[in-house]
Amino acid sequence: MEEKTRYVKVVLVSVALLFCCTISVPAQAGALSSLREFLGSIPLVVSTDAVGSMALTQVRYSLLTVFLVLVAAMLLLNILLDGRLEKPLHGLPPMICLIAFAAIAVVSGVYFKNIADIAKLTVYVEVALSVVWMSAGERRFLYRALLQMLMVVGVLNALATIAQFAVLSQGVGGVRALRTARPDGLFGDSIISALVCAMAMVAVLCREGLSWKWKTVLVVLLASAGVLTGARSFYYLAAGACALVVMLFTRSSGVRAILCCAVCIVGVSAIVVMVDRISDFETSVSSVSATPTGRELKTMLALQEFEEHPIIGIGTGRYVRAETNYYATVLLKGTTGTNPHNIYLQVLCENGVLGFIPFAGFVGLSLWGLWRRRAKQALSIFALFLVAGMTLGVLYSASVATFTLALVFAGLAPSDPIGEEG
Repeated sequence: MEEKTRYVKVVLVSVALLFCCTISVPAQAGALSSLREFLGSIPLVVSTDAVGSMALTQVRYSLLTVFLVLVAAMLLLNILLDGRLEKPLHGLPPMICLIAFAAIAVVSGVYFKNIADIAKLTVYVEVALSVVWMSAGERRFLYRALLQMLMVVGVLNALATIAQFAVLSQGVGGVRALRTARPDGLFGDSIISALVCAMAMVAVLCREGLSWKWKTVLVVLLASAGVLTGARSFYYLAAGACALVVMLFTRSSGVRAILCCAVCIVGVSAIVVMVDRISDFETSVSSVSATPTGRELKTMLALQEFEEHPIIGIGTGRYVRAETNYYATVLLKGTTGTNPHNIYLQVLCENGVLGFIPFAGFVGLSLWGLWRRRAKQALSIFALFLVAGMTLGVLYSASVATFTLALVFAGLAPSDPIGEEG
């Protein structure tokens, strides 16, 4: 039985507010210049500076840290005022690992005065604790509500991505447009936008009571937006999503299973063609310049910093400084670094072995718990995030909401079939 209590509704609203942490505005949209200036003038707001034809993104996004602080305060008050400290805990082992990792990262963040990252880590821990203090009925309600939220956010993000692509690709056509426009949707990162599209595809295909006509329309919309992000990761995520949905429906009617297999086969075939074309384009572009850039450079720098500081790392949120310094000495001054584009390398680099061990424990124990409970749908969404984590630095980037969703689904999955819709 579901319990729609005040406590769980506050948690739901808090997660929803996290999607307001970023605002993405196409750099070429001159009519929105006043909005960009306004965002840059607000306290606790961090805006990108590296926006242009040679930058990774053509969208200027703002990280509204004020929302992180607001959510952190809401969740803490919710736990205290509801007297949850006296209630039994559920799913504690993974949370102990997460808290241990967060404690190490927060101490490092405090030392280097990294307010934004401290706020994100605080939110992660408070969301996790909020979940482990919930009753079974509250978890059921929140689980269903978050699946609905993921669908809504996924569709809105897809529409925003398509609209941004229309603005950013003017004068550019073909495969080149897919790699130069790079619309970021609602999240300030094209890879994160692609991840949300893939996660939403799982939620749509598994949605109970939704006709297959609407499922087809929404999946086509999400897939189209994912392709337009220009993120190579989307193709692998989409293929993974199709395969996972086939697994989910193997216990359903034969028609659905066959349809899912057909979608998977067609999708994978299209993906192979698109990846081949985009790879050819990227090879021709990379051959023009001998300057060492891209993810290979990020991996090299992250591993180099880890080798120099293997125990405690270089500090929470400090990789961006290391990359910026590298650009200043090897390339051109003024080029700003970002993140390693890999959450595992990011933890190793910034928090060392001391932080990586509890983080790996959280991931491993969460996967084991989902597998043991046969929570296939939640396992699918969490697995998509972990795979995408190999190509993005989501822990400390602008995508706090995506990790929070993955975190909640990892801890929320019920042990009975209620969560397995379809």
